[in-house]
Amino acid sequence: MANSARIRLDKREALFLKDLFAETRHRLVVRRADAKSRDEDLADFQVAIGTISRLQAEVDRALDELTWTTKA
Repeated sequence: MANSARIRLDKREALFLKDLFAETRHRLVVRRADAKSRDEDLADFQVAIGTISRLQAEVDRALDELTWTTKA
């Protein structure tokens, strides 16, 4: 990713985002399936799902870092 930035999260915030992104992605997948059954264009859903997936990966990376840095 050429232009990227990081945000600072504590573990509670990261877990909240993890749940929020999982719920959002699930809703998008369900809506995409509904749109597919109506033979609608799925491109916007694909982009949104890809974006959410990248955000989920970043939150997972942050949680891994938080776990690694808090181990005694």
